Amino acid sequence: MNINKKDRKVAINLFRPRANKAGTLEEGVSVVRNKFARFNFCRFHCKCQEDIESNRAYFGLAFINVRHIRESIFGTINPDVVSTPLEYETYRLPQHADIYYGLVIPRGQPLPNDLNFAIESIYKKSSYLEDKFPSNKRWKGIKEYKNLS
Repeated sequence: MNINKKDRKVAINLFRPRANKAGTLEEGVSVVRNKFARFNFCRFHCKCQEDIESNRAYFGLAFINVRHIRESIFGTINPDVVSTPLEYETYRLPQHADIYYGLVIPRGQPLPNDLNFAIESIYKKSSYLEDKFPSNKRWKGIKEYKNLS
């Protein structure tokens, strides 16, 4: 996860589309939907993405309500969350979704101001729960999580 190492908070880059190999920004930002994946699944999924050698360490989880994403409209940017269709044979991952901003920016190009404002709005509405015991099998801070649900 993208975390500011100084204050251990979510970095705004978490909500920015990444540059892909073709030189453009991927249109969507991949997320896990809590409706189809309970908390410990989300935690397990994030831990599976961990790669210490590539500086990808698991520290915790970020949460945001889909309503807050859809309310973050600025100018021509109208963010939405699009779920992987349940009948989509390739993935069969009902817990997967993407945040879409409606445009693709070539690598090296600055993001439009409207997109930056939408991303900042989403970032400010998100919550982060640090996993104080990341090596444990299960989450110990379940009370904190329930306060966000």
